[in-house]
Amino acid sequence: MSTSRKRGFTLVELLVVISIIALLVGILLPALGKARATARQMKCSTHVRGIHQGLVAWSDDYNERFPTPSLIDAANQTEDGTMVNKNRTGNILSAMIFNRVINTDICVSPAEVDPNIQVMPEGRPNQNLFPGYEYASPSETVNPDAALYDPQFMGSPFSGERGVHQPLGNGFDFGNNSYAHAPVPTRGERYQKWSVAGTTATDAIVGNRGPVYEGGNFTCNPMPAADWPLASGATGEESLNLEIHGGKTSWEGNVVYGDGHVKFEKNAEPKELIVRCFGEKRKDNLFVDDETGPVGNHSNAYLRIWYDGIPADTDMTAAHVNPTGSFIWVDGR
Repeated sequence: MSTSRKRGFTLVELLVVISIIALLVGILLPALGKARATARQMKCSTHVRGIHQGLVAWSDDYNERFPTPSLIDAANQTEDGTMVNKNRTGNILSAMIFNRVINTDICVSPAEVDPNIQVMPEGRPNQNLFPGYEYASPSETVNPDAALYDPQFMGSPFSGERGVHQPLGNGFDFGNNSYAHAPVPTRGERYQKWSVAGTTATDAIVGNRGPVYEGGNFTCNPMPAADWPLASGATGEESLNLEIHGGKTSWEGNVVYGDGHVKFEKNAEPKELIVRCFGEKRKDNLFVDDETGPVGNHSNAYLRIWYDGIPADTDMTAAHVNPTGSFIWVDGR
């Protein structure tokens, strides 16, 4: 009588199968990682577009002007204008949130890498630990019943912004926003651009925040045809925001322009944006105020997060647009 014996896999066969699986994993994982990054970038672009749509929707009821907190709260019912600069990034977004034009979720990028930037929840689940957005009678205001936005919504995690209210801690606290925007003075050429009527398809309005670049500001350096090198240290070459969509040494991000179109820019110097530098044309940098002439009248692109807003009825100066000064927050500060 014959018997049969089941044959198992040999060691060589098992090693071959394992090698094939490892090869497939090695091929698929980068593709999956790239697919996830693309999905985050696309969702981030909808956030940028949504914020711009909120600005436009707001302007429909306010003479084509985008939200300007010092004008919204002219009666000082929300904040005391003699004590604080109201035109902060947090307040600009908060005014739209308060009026249900946008929500708190849209203000944080799905690709955010800074753990100090988180979506602000609604209500106050635990006021002592972390504030939530108050749509009715915001407690940290001059007159809660007449307040027009909740100033506890933080445009950045920097304590300089938190300090004008009730501090939750020293140094850095939680910020509730990922995105940079154009300057918001209340006079000068840049003020005219903070509106639907004043913007065009080449005016950068909102986008992923960017790093600091060398060469200074306001003097149009480096000269044409030279690239803007990243500043050294945590605000430039080591800036966290390079990891949002870009690489270790270069910025990439979504930007929405005045006509509403969103473009994923591969670097901070979009080829469509040109400024004149001492009579010569050069590419504009989204994060450098690189045009000659009075700062308040510059028309070049400049996107930043403003933790201390440009004071109302004040000419915009070099100090206001200095990326490491007292009005702007950048990663690494």
